[in-house]
Amino acid sequence: MHPYASPVSVAAGWGLVPLVLVALVVGHGLAFERLARVELPGPLVPAVGLATLIVVANALTTAEATAPAAAPLAAVLAVAGVVFGRRRLTAVRPSAWYAVAATAVFVAFAMPSLLATRSIAGYLKLDDSATWLAVTERLLAHGREFASLPMSSLRRTLETWTGSGYPTGGFLPLGVAARLSGVDPAAAYQAVTAVYAVVLALGVAAVVRPLTRRPTAALIGALAANASLFYGYAQWGGIKEAAAAALLPSMALAGVVSTGWPVASAVALGAVTCGALLATLGLNGAAWVAPAALVFIGLRWHANRRLQSRPGWGGVGGLVMAMVIVVAVVVPLLATSSFVAQTTKGGAVTRQSEVANLLRPLPLLEGAGLWPRADFRLNGGAGAATVWLAIVCLLGAVAAMVVSVRRHRFAPVAYLTVVCAGAVPAVWVGSPWIDAKALALVAPAVLGGAALFTVLLRDADDGLTRTLGTIALVAIVAGTAWSSILAGANVYVAPRSSFTELRALAAEIGSGGPTLVLDDEIYANRYFLREADADGATDVGYRPVRRRDGSTFPPHASVDVDDVAPQDLARYRTLVRRRSPVASRPPADFRRTTASNSWEVWTRQPTGARTLLHVPLGGSFRPAAQPDCTTVARVAATAGASALVAALAPRTMLVPLRPSQVPTGWTKEGGTAPEGDGTVRLQVRVQHGGTYRLWVAGAVLGTLRLDVDEHPAGQHRHELSHAGQWMAFDVVRLAPGPHRLTLRYRESALRQPGFPVNFIGPVALAPTDTARLVTVPVDQYRTLCDGRVLDWIEAVSAKSAAP
Repeated sequence: MHPYASPVSVAAGWGLVPLVLVALVVGHGLAFERLARVELPGPLVPAVGLATLIVVANALTTAEATAPAAAPLAAVLAVAGVVFGRRRLTAVRPSAWYAVAATAVFVAFAMPSLLATRSIAGYLKLDDSATWLAVTERLLAHGREFASLPMSSLRRTLETWTGSGYPTGGFLPLGVAARLSGVDPAAAYQAVTAVYAVVLALGVAAVVRPLTRRPTAALIGALAANASLFYGYAQWGGIKEAAAAALLPSMALAGVVSTGWPVASAVALGAVTCGALLATLGLNGAAWVAPAALVFIGLRWHANRRLQSRPGWGGVGGLVMAMVIVVAVVVPLLATSSFVAQTTKGGAVTRQSEVANLLRPLPLLEGAGLWPRADFRLNGGAGAATVWLAIVCLLGAVAAMVVSVRRHRFAPVAYLTVVCAGAVPAVWVGSPWIDAKALALVAPAVLGGAALFTVLLRDADDGLTRTLGTIALVAIVAGTAWSSILAGANVYVAPRSSFTELRALAAEIGSGGPTLVLDDEIYANRYFLREADADGATDVGYRPVRRRDGSTFPPHASVDVDDVAPQDLARYRTLVRRRSPVASRPPADFRRTTASNSWEVWTRQPTGARTLLHVPLGGSFRPAAQPDCTTVARVAATAGASALVAALAPRTMLVPLRPSQVPTGWTKEGGTAPEGDGTVRLQVRVQHGGTYRLWVAGAVLGTLRLDVDEHPAGQHRHELSHAGQWMAFDVVRLAPGPHRLTLRYRESALRQPGFPVNFIGPVALAPTDTARLVTVPVDQYRTLCDGRVLDWIEAVSAKSAAP
């Protein structure tokens, strides 16, 4: 069984992989110190280690031949760093304050996922994480090679992203740590994002440490990492933005901390930190690298003027090390040039109408540290308090820079200058989508600067100034906490149980493709079922999946098998779809081989018959109907037909949620959407007693409980899915006659009224018997006109082996 389907994978994904990644970045930081023969500020060791890890892994995964060595070599380098730098490790062991701050940041970023389904955040809002997982897995095994893959959604995805030179540096630490831990990267994706936030917090603490004590430096780092827009992106699954933000402090401080270092060591630090950012953001990251290089040169020049003797070159060994790092940085960047050319030529980076997943362009003030919002896209109608909070943060950051210059402590100035200067061209030239990403990188720096200024005020000699500083610091702490709680309470987290089932299905299907995923779930066809040669019916792929009339399906739609053109369906050996009480049975030559709680697999089996015509019956929500004899006769008259195969449909009962039955405020345009706690009571009359599985269409963010005749019949909590999918409840035995169905919905007290949720309803009662197949000779076609409800009828060329 794959690790993601194992009960221990939650502990492994949230415990083992983060610990392995922390060991990797610390080990790589110590290895850099040992090779460069220098000492870094303690809190900056993880950031430089992260940069070194990215540079090493990025260089190795450029080629297919060296890609498998990336994880083992990263482990060897980390172990060597710890072994040969063990004395230094003791010297830089984190103080209790840094440890507390790091733990608090990890918990703040992990809690929304842990309190929901313990899976990937940002589900339905931004499902790029599915693509990043596919890219990560391929990079660590085969580098950027994908030509050997069969035509599928996975190959199309890799062709679009890695084939275009998309920067992948931010994904590699996830892949390396997961591979070394033996854990599926999907189980650790959100935990690694939280580790990146911890590295950012420690980096900001290193920035402000020259101006304040360890406890307040640790506090400022923790506050900066919780900047509103950055936190929002991290809870969108924005692992690339989290990695870039974690790298910026070490890159900006390269010129500050390398004062007095040999030139080769200083160049190596600048190269490894800048190279890691370029590997993460591509050549577009030069917007930040250029000002960082200018600050580096300026600070080195200023330091040399003050020093009585200039530092040496660092010897032959130092120069060789610096050259190796530069080559390791430059060569992989050549692969990203095509991506820059394509995005620039296509206008996706610069087109001002390109809002992508944003609802509208973000205001620039949203990058000023604090902008409390349940969803950072919902920026309309910002209150005066929000605007003033952002302005105060911005002014506080400017004031912190002024004080830093006056005290000749240039670390905060370097960090704020590099981050803000790099964002200027991104915002000036980039599309609103690029603007938002740039502002997300700016937000931690601005909030950290503002928090630093309040600390400096609090440490002043004047009593009134100290009081004002304390009040301002408390306000920033409270505002940051409220912002993170508000955003964290409204996070969409992927359904872990569904992903676990997909992983198990992948092991059973193996390479039994081609596979068609009928429902909109790109995590299925792009990642979990990648070895099954999977296509998404409405996702990227090479094989066209069209309607029976030749038209295409709308994007992000769940497709009923009866609606797929027969010639397109004939290309697939395996079908994977969400279980549903209203889905049509696949054609007669398919057999259901696996059924989990949410998913089922149908595999094509040889039947000894050739299907000449497939005629679906029924329609939306009612895939079955009673055929008239004219229709049956027409099918029987098919040239060459020797028999008819029909699918007997179970008698599923649908109970709609009418506006008069639901609480006030639940009725929306298009259906019923729970908003706030509420109860819905329904009545249903069962004509035929038996066992029924209960279903509710849609998805919920809170907790939805279903009772039958006041007896519990199951519940779902934070169960999200795409449109057209159903939630399965318990199987119950019902006697003929009336029955009461009660839906009870409970929502989080922190969730804002008006925050968008999915529609629910109707309720379905589906017999547990699956559709049976009956076969009759064509001359006895009238036996199918006896009033039975049929899903479809097929004309076949020989007697079917179907039961």
